[in-house]
Amino acid sequence: MLRVLRAPAASTEPLYDSAARLGPRALLRSVAAHRELVGLLARREVTARYRRALLGMAWTVITPVAYAAALWAVFSQVAPFVTPGLPYIVYVLAGVVVLNFVMHAVIATAGEIASSAVAIRPAYVPVGVFVAAHALAAMATLAITTLVLLAVQIATDTGIPVSALGLPFAFALLAIAAAGAGAFVGALAVLFTDALEMTRVALSLAALLTPVFYPLSIVPDRFAFVIELNPIHQYLLLVRDLAYGGGWPDPGNVAICVVIAAAAAVAGVLALARVRRMIPSLV
Repeated sequence: MLRVLRAPAASTEPLYDSAARLGPRALLRSVAAHRELVGLLARREVTARYRRALLGMAWTVITPVAYAAALWAVFSQVAPFVTPGLPYIVYVLAGVVVLNFVMHAVIATAGEIASSAVAIRPAYVPVGVFVAAHALAAMATLAITTLVLLAVQIATDTGIPVSALGLPFAFALLAIAAAGAGAFVGALAVLFTDALEMTRVALSLAALLTPVFYPLSIVPDRFAFVIELNPIHQYLLLVRDLAYGGGWPDPGNVAICVVIAAAAAVAGVLALARVRRMIPSLV
């Protein structure tokens, strides 16, 4: 007796074509098409990070505030730095907020890309989704810590100027730059696993070259250009001007931040496109 076998019904689920060309437009389209997944992954990252922690998501506030408090205790009491017209705790907390965001966003994004390339599983989700999810999760943490910064400004009578309304623009540029840098490092880490460790070292050095806890005025003129060349410093300068500067930032500084964000995004997309042709598992 012959049995007739029916072909399985065609799946209606959209499949991601890893052979398609990866460019800025294609990357944005893929992220837009998977926007619900981006939100889900971002929410999972934020909640899973502190799932078994006793204080839960309160650590997103405790960690930067404790670090800033330690710097304040040392550099305003033991070896005092002077920030005329501004409480030192506000100055240092703004630096910690920006620095923590950059270091977490770059490493987390790069690590996700590197792990996706070696995962032994069929992949149907474009890597841009993971980049966007990590950037969104980092932005959520940044938003919380920024609220703490603004609260400290109120508590110390620094106030919140109208220019603080421009902070979302500054943070958007910062997120694009960090995501692009993370994508670029992740692409390198697919080929050279020590790229992640090298990036951690580079970020640590960049942190020392960023006026987080020391005022720029103490840096000798002959070394000031080194600080100016630090991209993190440019974004920190923009955030500080908007958060408590009382005036709109220097147009030159804004232009530099836009250029850095655009260059990082292009570099990240091109690096992913090149690596994806070499590593089939990276979609």
